[in-house]
Amino acid sequence: GVMKLSPRNQPSPRRNYSNGKKISIEKSLIILIFSVTFCTLCFFNGETIENDITTAILSMSDDYLPPQSEEPLDRPPKCTPEQRSQMLKQLTPDSCNKEYGPWLQKCSFTLATKCPDTTWIDSHYESIHEKAARRTNTATPDNTFVAVYVGCNKGFDAINALRMGTGNSKYNKKAWASQMNATHASVCNQNEAFEFKLQEGDDDEEELVTFDGTVHCIEPISITANRLKDSAKNLRWDDKLLVTEAAISKEVGVQYFPKLTVAGVENKGLDECKNLKKSDPDAFKESCDEVPLYSLDHYMENVAEKKDDGRVHLLSIDVEGYDFDVLLGANHTLTRTEYLEFEYNWMGSWSTQNLIDAVNMLDELGFTCYWAGVGRAWRIDESCWLDHFSWHSWSNVACANRLINAKVAKNMEETFIKTLEEEGITY
Repeated sequence: GVMKLSPRNQPSPRRNYSNGKKISIEKSLIILIFSVTFCTLCFFNGETIENDITTAILSMSDDYLPPQSEEPLDRPPKCTPEQRSQMLKQLTPDSCNKEYGPWLQKCSFTLATKCPDTTWIDSHYESIHEKAARRTNTATPDNTFVAVYVGCNKGFDAINALRMGTGNSKYNKKAWASQMNATHASVCNQNEAFEFKLQEGDDDEEELVTFDGTVHCIEPISITANRLKDSAKNLRWDDKLLVTEAAISKEVGVQYFPKLTVAGVENKGLDECKNLKKSDPDAFKESCDEVPLYSLDHYMENVAEKKDDGRVHLLSIDVEGYDFDVLLGANHTLTRTEYLEFEYNWMGSWSTQNLIDAVNMLDELGFTCYWAGVGRAWRIDESCWLDHFSWHSWSNVACANRLINAKVAKNMEETFIKTLEEEGITY
């Protein structure tokens, strides 16, 4: 069954973060709903239900309070039958089944989202920099831009985020490519893809307003992490691009990743070493590196070179099938995250996890989630959910936190509405 955490027709609660009792009551209600849901599932299915999601909610401490939004946004209206019908026309179910293996990447929501162009977040920062250029805004909402990339790989997306958040033109892909030379090719050609466009000054002497910013670049593959560190140091960007060689999941410990000879190889993760350890222990010792493993909350609070305890403006997760595990270990971080991107997949932990469960958990934390396409978006809350979305296939999801950044949440919902208004789109 689908786990329903709260009535979909109710507005998001306006939390009073100065009142500890209020939070405790909300936590109690959430825990009660989870308990009833899990007990019901156990009764009807006769199965033991994984308790990771419950643990994630229970882990929220009353004294760990997220930033308060002045005007939190309510949940968007339920999808109408007409909207669901249009989504079904645009994201067809025909190739989302066992006849087409997920590795063939034929499923409609894979084709629609495999290399997204996130115009909704770009336009938000374009607006910030436009105001700054007119000297009508001299700071980001809380002065310092912070982004976190879990699975940083070659770092091109992280550099583009640093450029977008700070408005500083020195952070550019051309300079970064000159340092990251001879890395493995990117699936989505991030080194050549769209680079965030900055505002131009009114005259040659006028300098653009720039903001302070930090991007946490977390990468478990040793050769790639070292190349990232060297590149950032050579460009003297290492005070803003903070590279950490580590793996992120829902727990703290150690994990094993393949030793590679070329930096930036994608689609290589801990499954490689897990399988090798079982089949050939000797080869495992020769072919795999031990890497520290952290939950994202633990990393942000105890490990990060620079402790950023305010807003996280952008969180990106790309960990080859273990994205939900990262989310389950990031409860505190998520409560202060404005915008989130992650991958859905058929590999790793996703093979036994359900996307709707992740979407429901994120909804409780204030996020509304969408399939992220090329300037297009399709909402995937319970009211919009279509049966074939349960098929596990590589795809990209983007979520806006309506409680702490209503502007981005509005941008995403408007993109969704405009997407459904387009005729002739069929994936």
